[in-house]
Amino acid sequence: VLERLFFGGYGMGGTFDDVEVNFGSEAQLYDLKFKHGGLWFGYVPLQNKVIHPYISFKLGWGRARLNQEGENEIKDRVFVMTPELGLEVNVADFLKIAGTAGYRVVNGVSKLGSLDNGDFRQFFAGITFRIGGFADYYWDW
Repeated sequence: VLERLFFGGYGMGGTFDDVEVNFGSEAQLYDLKFKHGGLWFGYVPLQNKVIHPYISFKLGWGRARLNQEGENEIKDRVFVMTPELGLEVNVADFLKIAGTAGYRVVNGVSKLGSLDNGDFRQFFAGITFRIGGFADYYWDW
């Protein structure tokens, strides 16, 4: 956390059971694992207020994997962009908690049968914990 700007890294993922996927003419059920991580940038104006706006942008890379019991895994690499807006609360000088909403954009899905980029794109809501700002105590910027 540097004044109103912050940067860091992020990582997230999830598993979805029994996703219906077509490879050719017949649909089959697969377990889907989707994970991505990368760089996290943000801007937080009016930080001196207890409750203030929060804007962030995550830019990352990852992988989607389809798995069927007893079968080989089908993998595809993806590119992910995640802009989000929200409200943040200052809990302490070094701890902030934000409630956010955003939209995940995914590109690069090409090897997962009937699944495409649109199947991974979605609106979301979340809670973010930011820890930092220690530099203000040790260095005179």
